[in-house]
Amino acid sequence: MLAILKLLELKDVTPVEDLVEDSVEQDALDRERSRRENFRFSMINIQPGSQLTFVRDDSLVARVINDRQIEFEGSITSLSSSAVKILQSRYGYRGSKIQGPQYWCYEGRVLSEIRDSIEGDAVE
Repeated sequence: MLAILKLLELKDVTPVEDLVEDSVEQDALDRERSRRENFRFSMINIQPGSQLTFVRDDSLVARVINDRQIEFEGSITSLSSSAVKILQSRYGYRGSKIQGPQYWCYEGRVLSEIRDSIEGDAVE
């Protein structure tokens, strides 16, 4: 039995260096590794209790609960889930995933645009 277990022992074959063919592949790999963090309200200095409005209808209001969640229509949810719910029910959206910060505003500014301006990534 011990002999069988020894034969089945696996070595760690994880490469210690990037296996890329050229600088273009290395750049792509580096960009993927530097993927942005998930959105948090603290990134853009929005405090719990702050009011948000939906980008397409400012009569739809949510309240920030904590660093990642909002209260919308009496439920604690995320920016993305609430936006999907609105888009599906009011606009016929058929998808199930979106970037919530692109659909909610704080003081008239879209959350994703606020983040971009703070992080210096604004599209020109």
